[in-house]
Amino acid sequence: MKKNFFYYIFFLLPIWAFSQNEDSLLSIIETKVEIESLEFLSQQDRSIGDKSRQFNYDTFKVERTLEKLLDLDPSTHGTNFGISIATKGYDFLLNKYYKLLLSSLNKENQSVLKNAQKAWLNFRDEETKLISLLRSDKYSGGGTIQSMIELSSILSLYKARVIELFNHYDEITNE
Repeated sequence: MKKNFFYYIFFLLPIWAFSQNEDSLLSIIETKVEIESLEFLSQQDRSIGDKSRQFNYDTFKVERTLEKLLDLDPSTHGTNFGISIATKGYDFLLNKYYKLLLSSLNKENQSVLKNAQKAWLNFRDEETKLISLLRSDKYSGGGTIQSMIELSSILSLYKARVIELFNHYDEITNE
């Protein structure tokens, strides 16, 4: 029975998925990625510590989802959809690791992180405007690839901030 379940998940569902809308497709991919992520987690070196293992698991899920979406639909639309989903995933992780870091600081130091995060959010918003401006036809020369470059650049902002927040959290909460 277990063998049939995995056969269904990994081989038959992708065929069926092509006829489904993006939400259904994403749900199927997320189910596959969850299974792969649990396997990934079980194979990680236990000497790296629980926090790092959790962070690796969290980021693996986002990256693997993006990879599967790009494999399934490498068109401009499919790529933009995949990058947008990955950005949402990293936004979720950004909030998760911000809250963990914030709760690890004493009350009088929490305001420093809050101010830094507000400044980063302002930077993110302004940088996103700049990225969008520079990818416009006026400056880039146009083409459908510009939307992918724009979304990839924005994804990189989120990903970098998640890594920064995790590193701060990891440094002050040594296991």
